[in-house]
Amino acid sequence: MKNIVIMISGRGSNMKVILDNIKDGILKGVCNVKSVFSNNLEAKGLEIAKVYNVSTKAISSKGKKRSKYNKLLLLFEL
Repeated sequence: MKNIVIMISGRGSNMKVILDNIKDGILKGVCNVKSVFSNNLEAKGLEIAKVYNVSTKAISSKGKKRSKYNKLLLLFEL
């Protein structure tokens, strides 16, 4: 089984579909969500992930240059 990390920035509607399919659909037994990561500390999808008992992590990208943010992501254990 593959472990995956889902990246979101808002409501997490696509993430929810993935989580539902892991629970009861075509992804059942295929993969497991290790964590959900967001660049938005207030993303609504982080709460949805918690309902599914998936760990969440976030680093705000607001006001950061892409190159600096990418370096932060490399240091962050997902």
